[in-house]
Amino acid sequence: MKPIEMSENRELRKTNTRELALSGLLVSLTAAGSQISIPLGPVPFTLQVFFVFLTGVFLPEKKAFLAQFLYLLLGFFGFPVFSGFRSGLPVLFGPTGGFLLAFPFVAFLTAKARSFPAFQVFCLLGLGFLYLIGGCWLGLYLGNFEKGFLIGVLPFFGWDLLKVFFVVRIAKKIGRFKADTTEPLITRPKEF
Repeated sequence: MKPIEMSENRELRKTNTRELALSGLLVSLTAAGSQISIPLGPVPFTLQVFFVFLTGVFLPEKKAFLAQFLYLLLGFFGFPVFSGFRSGLPVLFGPTGGFLLAFPFVAFLTAKARSFPAFQVFCLLGLGFLYLIGGCWLGLYLGNFEKGFLIGVLPFFGWDLLKVFFVVRIAKKIGRFKADTTEPLITRPKEF
């Protein structure tokens, strides 16, 4: 093997190890954030959304999606990772199921941004997607879409905007995006 190839392989392993560790940490933080919960009817106030968006800050698109998908799988298989230490199909297909099922897509969308301005827009689009899927799901569950949005979206809008604001600040503070390019600062392995 040539020295350059060995160096690239070492860098690839280091990147994969770091991303695997970050994925585990972000899944754990999402689970912990779900337990910081204030019941507000069928949809509790939690910190899950904060960590879902943070997943998009620290991981590339596919790995951000997979990390939040893993979070859902853990809950599906009985690990008490959802709010109130709950798990299983009743939670995934219950009133908050739409919000939960949107998590991997929101993480993917926020990780997709290649510049800081795009990241801000993608965060808002991710929040809109979360509300659309979660609000419609809750509306179907309740048999009334207006009530679904009044109960599942409206009370959380300001708080979730605040969470997104802090995620955007964190992305800026850690230098998620280089100033002179549209590529993320977090290095990604070259495709072979």
